[in-house]
Amino acid sequence: MAAAVAIIIAILAVAAVLYPILNRSGRQPEPLETHATSRLQVLLDEREALVNALRELENDKALGNIAEDKYRAVREEYELQAIAVMRALDESANGLVEEIEEEVKALRLHSTEDAAPAAPESSCPQCGSPGERRQGSCPICGFQKEPRAS
Repeated sequence: MAAAVAIIIAILAVAAVLYPILNRSGRQPEPLETHATSRLQVLLDEREALVNALRELENDKALGNIAEDKYRAVREEYELQAIAVMRALDESANGLVEEIEEEVKALRLHSTEDAAPAAPESSCPQCGSPGERRQGSCPICGFQKEPRAS
């Protein structure tokens, strides 16, 4: 009886492990990251690793686990690496800003091409204020619109 229970448990364990592997057909593939996104993530990971290394170095110094000259040399190396990573992050961010600005320009150009022209009577010919006119006069400056000849 105990052997049968052990066999059933083993079969269930194997099924639980193999199910995700064998059932890949129903899953959607994950989208591929763009080169810029993956590069940015690598830089962010490097920055985090350097910050953690500097914290650990400070803790080692506070505990007396590292000599002063060794501490200065290692700290200087970490700081130089951090500066390089921060510069690369700035360059990546500038590139992303430029890409966004280009997309916004394209969208604005596209939206102005699709926009319908404004009605000629939508603004006052004297003061240029937009808005409705009541009984042919501008509510801002009082300009009287001449009645049309019928």
